[in-house]
Amino acid sequence: MSGIEIVSRMQKIIVKPPSSVSVSLRGTNQQSINARPNASVSVINAGPVGPQGSQGTQGTQGIQGIQGIEGPAGSGIGGSFLYNQSIPTTTWMITHSLGFFPAVTIVDSSQREVVGDVTHIDSMSVQVDFSFPFSGKAYLS
Repeated sequence: MSGIEIVSRMQKIIVKPPSSVSVSLRGTNQQSINARPNASVSVINAGPVGPQGSQGTQGTQGIQGIQGIEGPAGSGIGGSFLYNQSIPTTTWMITHSLGFFPAVTIVDSSQREVVGDVTHIDSMSVQVDFSFPFSGKAYLS
């Protein structure tokens, strides 16, 4: 039995074959393993499942989150503004009457969203710079 080591008290078989070999265990678990030359194969035949253990102790309660601080009441100013840039250019100067710094979404003439560098000049005007000239629309809200 050159190259095979059997340790029966641990129900473990270690195979180090000089050529391909098939190992089969028969009992509660049956496994077949094909080993290649110079490969080590370990087959462990598990014993019966033991009884379920007792439930562990409950963990400590986590730290309660901090209550947020309510912001100031709104000014009542709101709305949206649509800007149409009909001449292709790399800088769009948009004057609106919203009275706040709006979110700006830009789409080209094919309705694909375009990302630009948005600068809020003040609460009534926005400048958007692009890396290439194009025409389209700006949605401010």
